[in-house]
Amino acid sequence: MLAVDHMPQDPKGMQEKRHLSDETVMKIRRFSKIRNFHFQLVDGLNLLLYDPKVQNHMEFPLQIESLKRSGAFMVMHANENYNKFGRRLEDVNEDMLVLTSYIVRHLCLNQD
Repeated sequence: MLAVDHMPQDPKGMQEKRHLSDETVMKIRRFSKIRNFHFQLVDGLNLLLYDPKVQNHMEFPLQIESLKRSGAFMVMHANENYNKFGRRLEDVNEDMLVLTSYIVRHLCLNQD
């Protein structure tokens, strides 16, 4: 069990402890790994945006920003349901990997 301190709004300022179950801690840790991978993918896509071929493409900048916004939404709302938003963030990460691969193959390496 993991103890978390919360500052209650009572006038005495006493701290209340709430214990998280081991299952909840595991869900949070799993989501944290997915979130960290997402941030690495965002960093990679941000680097691709510096390439003039990517910047001047009609679709790529919009697709990149859309995926980044979707991921940010999942990260912000994850505490509502780590399993649900973790699965959704994994889907966004997969889409980011596919887009990154496509951009690199077709624009940077000139492969079809």
